[in-house]
Amino acid sequence: MNTDKNPSIRLSFILTAIVFCLTGIGLYAKTLALIAPSIATICLIWAAYHFFNARSVIRGRSILLIFTAYITWFACLTGGIFSPGLFFLIIVPAGTVLFVDLSGFFFICGLCTALVSFFYFGPSWGPGALNLNEFRLVFFIILFSGIGAVLFLVLKKLQALIREQQAAVEFSEKVQEDARNAIEVKDRFLANMSHEIRNPMNGVLGMLHVLLDSKLDAEQRRYADIAYNSARALLTIVNDILDLSKIEAEKVELDIRPFDLEIAIKDIVSLPELQARQKGLEFIYNIDTDVPRLLKGDIGRIRQVILNFTNNAVKFTESGSVTLNVTLKEDTEEHARIYFSVDDTGIGMNEEVCKGLFSPFVQADASITKKYGGTGLGLFISKLFIELMGGQVGVDSIEMIGSTFWFEVPFEKQLPEEIAQDLSAVPVDEIRVIAVSDKPEPSTRLTKILDRSGVDYETCEHDRVIELVTVANTSSTPFHVVVMEVNESDQYARAIGRKISQHPDLNSLVCILVTAVGKQGDAKEFEGLGFSAFLSFPLDRTILQDAIHTVLSPVYQKSGQAIITRYALAERRKRAFKILIVDDIEANVLTAKAIISKHGYQTDAASNGIQAVEKVKENKYDLIFMDCRMPEMDGYEACRQIRAYEALEKLNTTPIIAMTGNAFERDRQRCKEAGMDDFISKPVNPQALIELINAYKSETLASEAFESPDFDMPEREIHDVGKQEQVCAALEENDAPVPVFDKTGFLERFGNDEELAGEILDSFLQEVEGLVENLVSAVKKEPFDSEYTKDCAHALKGAAANVNAEQLRRVALDIETRADNGMQLDTLVDPEMLKDCLNRFKRKARL
Repeated sequence: MNTDKNPSIRLSFILTAIVFCLTGIGLYAKTLALIAPSIATICLIWAAYHFFNARSVIRGRSILLIFTAYITWFACLTGGIFSPGLFFLIIVPAGTVLFVDLSGFFFICGLCTALVSFFYFGPSWGPGALNLNEFRLVFFIILFSGIGAVLFLVLKKLQALIREQQAAVEFSEKVQEDARNAIEVKDRFLANMSHEIRNPMNGVLGMLHVLLDSKLDAEQRRYADIAYNSARALLTIVNDILDLSKIEAEKVELDIRPFDLEIAIKDIVSLPELQARQKGLEFIYNIDTDVPRLLKGDIGRIRQVILNFTNNAVKFTESGSVTLNVTLKEDTEEHARIYFSVDDTGIGMNEEVCKGLFSPFVQADASITKKYGGTGLGLFISKLFIELMGGQVGVDSIEMIGSTFWFEVPFEKQLPEEIAQDLSAVPVDEIRVIAVSDKPEPSTRLTKILDRSGVDYETCEHDRVIELVTVANTSSTPFHVVVMEVNESDQYARAIGRKISQHPDLNSLVCILVTAVGKQGDAKEFEGLGFSAFLSFPLDRTILQDAIHTVLSPVYQKSGQAIITRYALAERRKRAFKILIVDDIEANVLTAKAIISKHGYQTDAASNGIQAVEKVKENKYDLIFMDCRMPEMDGYEACRQIRAYEALEKLNTTPIIAMTGNAFERDRQRCKEAGMDDFISKPVNPQALIELINAYKSETLASEAFESPDFDMPEREIHDVGKQEQVCAALEENDAPVPVFDKTGFLERFGNDEELAGEILDSFLQEVEGLVENLVSAVKKEPFDSEYTKDCAHALKGAAANVNAEQLRRVALDIETRADNGMQLDTLVDPEMLKDCLNRFKRKARL
């Protein structure tokens, strides 16, 4: 028997020993009245011990009550209130501590107090039958031994409890460590499984794309669509599980960046807008005018939450609309609390379902999963993200009426100096730079770049740089930047960086590293050493110049932004590059904006020449794409007015690129005379468009479009006029059947991005009927207006070419050509042919 865990037996032995010793005193003094109760007490103690064997608390309390009764009788025999035997009552509450029974402890204490009071206020018992003064020494030995033994048991009990608590703490720590290890193992497992799952899934999705683009009958296409949607659903589940794992492991870090709310929302809603239109729903989004646009936050997580809410709204709505509203909840000087809500006219939910909707793996009911699919993780993950940002999330719904999913998040406002940040704000001639190297002198490749950048710079050996910048710091011409070149070893740069950052008079000096031997992770290390920019060879003048301007800007120095790299500079320059797209056909504008915005550039649009001129006067654009034929004011006249305005205001000319479906000699000459710099033929090739933008952005493209009298252009698709003419002529002479819809060519032009292609196709279908009706009216108009007919045919031809509607484009081209040649059109045959081509295209136009 384990007596440490069963104190009743030890207590029974101690109390039995006390009673036995007191009985011995009674026998010695011949006090027979004490003998029988003593024997009875011993028997009762052990009877209670054995009878209550399974219930230790009741057993311990019973033993103490029996002993209390005995001590009461003993006190009566030895003098009542004056009896030293009352001290044995100390054992009773002390013994109660051995048993985890708080109520029993208070009961015993109360009983002992009552007994003492009884002896004090009760009848006088006199000297009693046994005079303990005669056995004082023996009695006190028994008393101290008994109390000490019980206190020893209490101490042992406390020690045992302490050991158990320590063991519990150690066990808890071990469990926590095991849990952490398990989470790490799970994370590694999920990361590996994610990689292993994604690779074959990408292969499956890629092959399904190829399969769907091939010639399939209706049944085969239905099977392929099911497989494709199932694969996409599986990939979504994998992503949700990974997000959940990161959140549980507390490894999710918010990526706080400045962003423009209006631009971000426009980008975010492009996908749900397309999904809603494909389902026949109306999609509306609205940002209140009082909502601040320039904010700081994790826009990536906000995008994820909005897409989750809007995707659910579209999925559970069969008819009606889905609306995203953005309103201002609270506004202070530095912060704004923004309220986002997604309203739908879908199936709705009752109140009980709404209460548990944001729990993991919860959906409205089992039928939802069967009909619509999903894991129920999206809303739970969205809730965790919003709460991580310090916001709230919720839902309001009425069954069969609709639902409103909402969340509100606090954002920090961008500072005025951040909003007005300009890479070229610091005058070049006011910047002083000192350049050093791990060689005796900086290389010529670095000094040539510094020469071309126009900054005032000096060079020296790296072991003298601290001395020179210290001396210059005391003069009126201090150095602003130290450029350190690394060809073989960066140890000297690390040492100089530490000295400058620790020097009280030089810590405002900016350090830039330019290395030929950098490796991954070096940028973060040098950031810790106090460097502001980390660049690698090869360099050009603009990168180093932009880096110098950026690290010297007050915004960068005050905000403590991350170290600048060539990639960060490219992103800054790209975000600052603004492009105006001018076209009266919405599908063409949408195509250009989608392609350009996807690559990170800012875009703006105008629907005719008048709007374009006004926008140029109100805004600064870095590049303009101009359609040539538009109502109210065409592109040629708009270009002339823009050039006149630039000359009047003495502004640098903005490159204007003609976007035209006619890339012939006379059209190019007319663009040149109007003042345009270049042209790109329709339909627009995305890769060619981005290459052209990049060329003008980097200022490396000479304006060659109108220089060669024989029109032999460089071998670039965007300029190859001869090729364009040959293609057009070949199309005219080729007797091969012309496809109604060249789906393969259409998707290839947009990098097989079905979402983007579907959005452009949908926009074309919305306005093509109006273009056809305009052309039909022009053909039937009396008297015949060849110029108006040509313009209408040109507009339809360009829009049709943009979506590879080949038959429709061919008919429009034929009408345009005949109208341009002054030929009379057939008012019966031509309109019917147009309408027939349009109807065939509508039947075939499916992605």
